[in-house]
Amino acid sequence: MWSTTFFELSGKVLRFQPQLLLESPLLTPTFQCGCEALHLQHREAGRSAFRFFDNLIDLLQRPKRLGVELSEGSMANLRAVLGQCGPKLVTQVITAIAGALPASRTRLIAPLLKELIKVEATVTEQWARATIQGLPTEIQTDGGVFVGNIITREALVDDKVFIQTAEAFGEACRRKKVAIS
Repeated sequence: MWSTTFFELSGKVLRFQPQLLLESPLLTPTFQCGCEALHLQHREAGRSAFRFFDNLIDLLQRPKRLGVELSEGSMANLRAVLGQCGPKLVTQVITAIAGALPASRTRLIAPLLKELIKVEATVTEQWARATIQGLPTEIQTDGGVFVGNIITREALVDDKVFIQTAEAFGEACRRKKVAIS
């Protein structure tokens, strides 16, 4: 599948030569395309999009990870794209957990939300709460509980707690048979 190859290549660029993508006009459309790819039913295609975002978020957390600090321009572009497209990324992750993807994928995709919270806690929480408000009313209360629980210190420190919280939210959505796309 083309998306698998595209996001694998993009992820490698981010790991070894991040400025090539971060300082390119391709960053925004690649980010937007990645958001859409997160909902692909093809497991490997979705996994490669996840790894792409994992690499992007890792650059925000560790801009010196390659032994050389990213340029101010690279970091500014990355933060600008996150500010512009971050709400869509959070929406895609939350709706994937809520049922747009099989429950088995929650363990793969939920950590993106956790890492975003670690990078931009207040903004990510706002985006998450806005996403929950856009979900069907039957699951908004469950979604509110979910967001409240994932921003706790315990959930952010313990991967198991975070994943269990995400799985509980997804299960509540599936139990109520709410269609999420």
